[in-house]
Amino acid sequence: MDSMKLTRYLNIKFGNNTSSINCIAHMLHACFFARSFASFWRHWNPLWSYFLLYYVYKPLSSVIKKRYANFSTFVISGFVHDCVAMLLTFKLSIVMTTFFSMCAGLVAIENALKVNMTSANKILKALYHCSFLLISALPAVVVFQSFWTTTTTQNS
Repeated sequence: MDSMKLTRYLNIKFGNNTSSINCIAHMLHACFFARSFASFWRHWNPLWSYFLLYYVYKPLSSVIKKRYANFSTFVISGFVHDCVAMLLTFKLSIVMTTFFSMCAGLVAIENALKVNMTSANKILKALYHCSFLLISALPAVVVFQSFWTTTTTQNS
């Protein structure tokens, strides 16, 4: 597996920004003004993306089709986020797995339609990404409410 050193990867993702606030600003700018929703996710949380790229996506894509590796990487990311939530709350959670699965589905649709927002203005790009995040979040909110209702009803 060809892997890039983490420091070089972060320099590419953050530019040569040294302060935390500049790194975050650079990341948010790259995400919300990205040419596609898939590109949005390539820029989001560079530390986590590095791990997902080199330890999940690339190994998976060597044994299954890239589109399935991509979808699986989103689902695995969501599951890991849920595991952290479960460790902190001691309650079952599939909220983030739901959210990331929806994101994966939208990325797959976008890829099939060959969407490229390169020439769109920044406001349109930001609205596009925010709408995709909202569409992905709605089923996750429903899942969260059903789990929360179930656990609060059982505790009463």
